[in-house]
Amino acid sequence: MRKIFSICIIMVLSGSFAFSGGLFVTPGTRAGAMGGAYTGIADDATAIYWNPAGLVQINGSGVELDIIYVKRNATSNTSLMNVNTPDEKDGDFPLPKVYPTEPNEYNSKKFTTNSFLPFIAGYSKINDISLAGGFYAIGGGGGNWNDTVKGGVDDVSVSVDGALGFIIGNISAAKKIVSKVYVGIGLNYIYSIDNTEVEKQYTRATGSSMPSDYSVAIEKSGTGNGIQMVLGTMYIPIDKLRMGFVYKNGTTVNISGKSEYTLTGLASLGLPDVNNETNYSQNYAYPATYSFGASYDPINPLTIAFSIIVNKYSVLKNDVDYKNETVFKDVNTSLNYSDTTQVMIGGEYRMAKISLRGGFQIDPGPAPSDKRTLLDTKMYSHKVIYLGFGYKLKMLRTDFSYGYSMSNKPNKNEREYKYSGGGYRLTVGYEY
Repeated sequence: MRKIFSICIIMVLSGSFAFSGGLFVTPGTRAGAMGGAYTGIADDATAIYWNPAGLVQINGSGVELDIIYVKRNATSNTSLMNVNTPDEKDGDFPLPKVYPTEPNEYNSKKFTTNSFLPFIAGYSKINDISLAGGFYAIGGGGGNWNDTVKGGVDDVSVSVDGALGFIIGNISAAKKIVSKVYVGIGLNYIYSIDNTEVEKQYTRATGSSMPSDYSVAIEKSGTGNGIQMVLGTMYIPIDKLRMGFVYKNGTTVNISGKSEYTLTGLASLGLPDVNNETNYSQNYAYPATYSFGASYDPINPLTIAFSIIVNKYSVLKNDVDYKNETVFKDVNTSLNYSDTTQVMIGGEYRMAKISLRGGFQIDPGPAPSDKRTLLDTKMYSHKVIYLGFGYKLKMLRTDFSYGYSMSNKPNKNEREYKYSGGGYRLTVGYEY
């Protein structure tokens, strides 16, 4: 039994459960409303993310504030299994079944994720150099799954809470090289938050045949940082056509924090009470990306655009070192993720003060085909539909968009999964 608990600890803490969908949720209400087809447009403050070369297109100075809220539910036709030796890849709850009266399966078939992602940036121009800087949150978010069921007559309460997020601080500069070519460069300071907590509480009913109550919990909490370079170009061969290319280098985010394991109430099975806490360090391989996009104005008030983004997720791995290996064990293994290619298309129709927008995005999941569990939202491929509008009154601009994500339906061992939900974006910008 002691060996089983040790295996589960490594399994739980070597990966993160909760993502808001895919690995990243990108900033920008207008960009989002156009399906993310923004690499070849990038003519507002969100250029610091999409393509810093686009800053050349902005005249004057201004500020922009964006808010993104995304809520999605991962659901299955079965809940998590409760087995003696859990297999996280097989959809099992990551702490073992101890007593025979515990249920073989839980009831809850829904894992809810939420993301609240702000973006704030300012921009200006000094001589012929366009400058911008800001802060934004990208990707990740928090997820929660919990349940309380009776196995025989006893109660078992379980929960999984996870969060993984990245806060980016950026400074960017751009310049027109020749009449049709712009270049831009940005520097990202990446701050990461990575938290996971898994708990199980067994409570005997009066007259139960089991020897005792017990509880077990595993918690991981860490933060880290890294530096990333962003290089962008924009080429405008004719007035109606813009093309952009962006490269973001891969980097390592060095995370450090504490892991804690607590166990009480299983002395009758030869397991003493444990409260083990240790510091750890983790190297998170933040992936490189390559983006290409173009926009075209077939008529003056209409813009159509597309983008392709390649994400180098194959570099991701579990690389964790614990200061104290009494309970926790070091791990350094590949996640066997695949690189993905996102495809985005979108359009915008402009009237006097109002702009109408729509877009579509295909976002493949990077997780391997053998990884099928309700708690891992990285296994899904998404198709997302976006609608939005903008309103501009003199120096003030507001934008709103809504996106609805539809996932594929992966399955394993007669368990079927899907992951759908919506997200809202709001922008307020002021130019002066």
